Amino acid sequence: MTQRDTRARRPPVDYWVRRVRSPIFKRRLAKVVADELRVLSRSKLGAIVDPAAGPRLLRAWELSTNDRDLLAEMLIAGGRHVEQELARQQGSLRDLLGRELAGDVDALLDTERTLPPYAGEFAAGLMQQEFVQRLLTDLIFTAIAGFNRRVNPLFGAATTHMLEDQIKGFIRLFMPTLQQQAVAFVTSRTNQRVALDFGRAIFRQLFDESLARHATLLSGANRQQAEAVLRKALHSGRFDAALRRAGIVLWEDVYAHLRHKKIADLVELDRHAAWLTDRIQDALAIALARPGVAQLLAEEVALASARK
Repeated sequence: MTQRDTRARRPPVDYWVRRVRSPIFKRRLAKVVADELRVLSRSKLGAIVDPAAGPRLLRAWELSTNDRDLLAEMLIAGGRHVEQELARQQGSLRDLLGRELAGDVDALLDTERTLPPYAGEFAAGLMQQEFVQRLLTDLIFTAIAGFNRRVNPLFGAATTHMLEDQIKGFIRLFMPTLQQQAVAFVTSRTNQRVALDFGRAIFRQLFDESLARHATLLSGANRQQAEAVLRKALHSGRFDAALRRAGIVLWEDVYAHLRHKKIADLVELDRHAAWLTDRIQDALAIALARPGVAQLLAEEVALASARK
């Protein structure tokens, strides 16, 4: 067959777009998709998905500077959009979840629990923070000042004010003992209920608060600082390494749990066949609407016909 004959047998460039959109093509595509999904659903995940694929992809993954900038802007824009949407919501998170699911959350909160084993170490580390030590010092000083004013109404306030530095210095001498007592109080089995009830109360307060109020937690200046930190984090090599490690651990745990399960146990593929057919048809139509793609396909079909 001559080159002229080959060109003559080429379909027009827009033929493939019209063909992909035609009802007969969709029926044929739907049958192919349904048949393939039926076969796929009987297979186990481990027979289809390579266990090394996830870690290999994560280790090879490397974002360029432009990619990092783009990702940062996408995250920031998404966060602003969520904030705007929340600002228009009049209900609370409880209202959003609905009565039944909110009831399940309340039941979970009311479940009898104990503090984790590391609670003591966490409390001890928290007590070492300079802010907590200043807070304890101020609380004890305020209590002493209030007691002194009640005992000596005329000169108690003036005396306490003049001796404030000396009193606070004296309090700091006993700070290690106070810290030990505070940790013992928090971790005591008797007082754990108090700590857990306090945590539940805070969560329920946030749970019942208007979503619009949650959207105003950051002011303009604070938001700019948070966005600057996000941009800096996305350009950090340590951030990349931590993200890769977390991704690999997550992949390995999920894969180990699901590898022996059939695809049909994870996803109802038959039920999604029609939806997947529509998406494939749309993707093909969009791709073939590009003149270069349509021309390439037409030329390949013509060359294949010439070999017959």
